[in-house]
Amino acid sequence: EIGEMVKSSLRGGDIAFRYGGRLIAVALPGASSEQAALIAEGIRDRVQQHRFPGPGGQRDQAITLSIGLEAWAAGTRPVESADIFKVVLGRLRLAESEGGNRVYASEG
Repeated sequence: EIGEMVKSSLRGGDIAFRYGGRLIAVALPGASSEQAALIAEGIRDRVQQHRFPGPGGQRDQAITLSIGLEAWAAGTRPVESADIFKVVLGRLRLAESEGGNRVYASEG
C-alpha cells in the first residue's frame, strides 16, 4: 500500500524503488529543491493519514515516515552517485533522531 501511495504521488518520469528493508528511493528529474520537498512532504502526510490493517484486520493502524531528501538544480552536478545514499541516509538518521515523521532535506 505504501508503494502505491508513493507511486501515485509522483509525476511522469519520476522513479521510485525499494532500497532494502524499509527504505524507498525516489528520483525526481527536473524538480527544484522546493518541488522535491513538497512531493516528499505530500508522501509523508498521505501515509500518515492512511489507516492500515491492524490486529483483526481492522484498518486502524497509523504509520509515520521519516524522509531524507537530496536535491540538486538542473544543470548542476549532483553528489557522486556512490555518495548519494550516504547523504540521504544521514538525513534520514537526523530526521529519526529529531522524533521522526518528518522530511529532512538539504538547506537551499
